Amino acid sequence: MAQYHLAFRTTRVPGRECDLVAHGDRAEADYIVVLVAGRIYQVPLYRQRSRRALTPRMLLRLFEWLIADAAEDELSTGRDSSEEESDGESADDTHTKRRSYRIAESLLPALTTAPRAVWADARTDFLLNDASNHRPLHTIENALFVVALDDGGRAGGAEGLSASCASYLCGNGSNRWCDKSFNLVVRADGEVGAHVEHSWCDLSSFTALFGRATAAEEGAYDDDGLPRALPGDRPDLSAAQWEALQPRRLRFRIHKSLAHSIRAAHTAFLTDVASQLDLHVRRLGGYGAGLPRHYGCSPRAWVQLAVQLAYYVDQRYTLSQVYESVPMRSFLKGRTETLRGVGEASCRFVRAMTARDAAGELTDECSAAEKRDALLTACRAHEQTRREAACGDGIDRHLFALYMVSAGKQIPSDFITAVLRRTRWHVSLAEAPPQQGETPGCGFGPVAPDGYGVAYSFVGDGALYVTVTAEKGCGTTSAAALADRIEAALQTMADVMAQFDDA
Repeated sequence: MAQYHLAFRTTRVPGRECDLVAHGDRAEADYIVVLVAGRIYQVPLYRQRSRRALTPRMLLRLFEWLIADAAEDELSTGRDSSEEESDGESADDTHTKRRSYRIAESLLPALTTAPRAVWADARTDFLLNDASNHRPLHTIENALFVVALDDGGRAGGAEGLSASCASYLCGNGSNRWCDKSFNLVVRADGEVGAHVEHSWCDLSSFTALFGRATAAEEGAYDDDGLPRALPGDRPDLSAAQWEALQPRRLRFRIHKSLAHSIRAAHTAFLTDVASQLDLHVRRLGGYGAGLPRHYGCSPRAWVQLAVQLAYYVDQRYTLSQVYESVPMRSFLKGRTETLRGVGEASCRFVRAMTARDAAGELTDECSAAEKRDALLTACRAHEQTRREAACGDGIDRHLFALYMVSAGKQIPSDFITAVLRRTRWHVSLAEAPPQQGETPGCGFGPVAPDGYGVAYSFVGDGALYVTVTAEKGCGTTSAAALADRIEAALQTMADVMAQFDDA
């Protein structure tokens, strides 16, 4: 529960050596910030005098206004006191510079995608230390959250779903303020998702919050898709009252050095991150939570073993540790502990299912009963390890704390150094809470350049969504291929257990 209050008015502030999670003043933050068509707006959520919250219909009117305002082409218009000029410039040179600076201003959120030290320097030099830029930056960083209005909508089929999820994660490089607690992303076709900064919360906290918010929207709209009228709606507001509520455009003073930093960050993100993201979403009908429960297994353990089996085959019968976070809700301000999913029982399971020995070489085929026993034993072992981690009996957070003490006090430790060198994750696995509707739940980037990120979410007892990420530049990984192998592993496990349904 300690994380929920950080969902609003929270920003991750970049630092050269260490970032800071900053939480704004509740009395000051009564607005949101909207990114649309390369512009940034401050949108109020309360009436100025009465301090009553604006109703959905009133907000709709404000959003219609700012969308219309953002549709105006300003690249060819003049602007005062926002760009540097030289007395010796011709009119054409001045026009070209202004146009260039306005394009740079539209890309300014790309700075939040830069390496943290680079962004920290740019933020200090060009925004905090500039009287014209300090205030709009403060407004953004103290907003309740950010709303990003994106063009376009989802294309059909599985590829369209994957592209849509990749868009929520990366955007176009300049339409996400990545430091904010979350960006609520609304696409032109009405589809909604979120881009979430991870440092302030764990996955389960935000997905629970988002799920409650979307559930509250049920029945909130009429047959035309418009918000239903509420008692607080005031169609009789005067023109002056509406003008007082009008969204305010946030402007930045752009100059040559700032424009260069913005373009460099935007180009680097598109080239090195967005274009290299290999993301694939797969809906697996018939593999919902009801299947493992039918055989007395934990759904979480079932998926963990399927991922281990899939990765084992994908990497030519090579085992690698799988990272999975476990919430520590029993502790005050508890975050997570690491669950090291690969153990003796799971190793025996993947080898039994693939007829491989410890060296990865072919060996005698195991019987169906041996495969079943290996599967059930591995599931029980996984759940036991999970319970231990949730109760504070894990090792990774403790080792990390020892490492921080060792580094902070400059006390060398050969043991800690050796352990950390051996701990190199190739697969990160995360579960989103069970979904009520048809949604993949969540996704995140790969854990390493030659690794995978795997997120999954059950939709009732009948279906499972899996979101796999990798890097396109890696020749040994493929998001779609691993998704294929996860599906094949789930089917293999189901086939093994089905042989004993009547036993």
